Amino acid sequence: MTKKQKFIIKMAVTAMLIAVATILNRVGAITTPDLKIGFSFIPIMVCGMMFGPVWGGLCGGLADLLAAILMPIGIPHLGITFTAFLSGVIYGILGVVFSKLKNPFAFSAVAAAFVVLEKLLCTLALNSLWISQLSGAPYLSQMAVRIPQAVILSVPEIVLAILVKLFVLPKIEKFMK
Repeated sequence: MTKKQKFIIKMAVTAMLIAVATILNRVGAITTPDLKIGFSFIPIMVCGMMFGPVWGGLCGGLADLLAAILMPIGIPHLGITFTAFLSGVIYGILGVVFSKLKNPFAFSAVAAAFVVLEKLLCTLALNSLWISQLSGAPYLSQMAVRIPQAVILSVPEIVLAILVKLFVLPKIEKFMK
């Protein structure tokens, strides 16, 4: 397969993952004024782990931007889009690190570290800041509301990261050769 063909496949797969993430962002999420619990992280994680930080970031950022344009909930905020981009970058770096690991037991520790980093930086720190700016509520109260969400969602994200590494990425790599 030529470089151009691989690039076209990356673009097509990323576009499909953006579409899935956009739909899951709005339709497949439980949304309250302070919280959103959903599964839009799955296609972003898959894209980042398959194609790296740049593609993961584009997938996360574009999916959030499209969701804000096509199905707005409140006032769009570019900070939230930046956070979605950053989540994709973090999952992309996780994919790069995973590709270098050969010990299957190290996968879970690395996945846990990256998911906790993503939850602390994106969910707790940044999204709390952006929602605080939008709502006028105190930053620390916004952060406190997000702690249960971050803790609860960490477990399935760690498990999914390991499953993607063990079962999805090997099949994609065979296809991309």
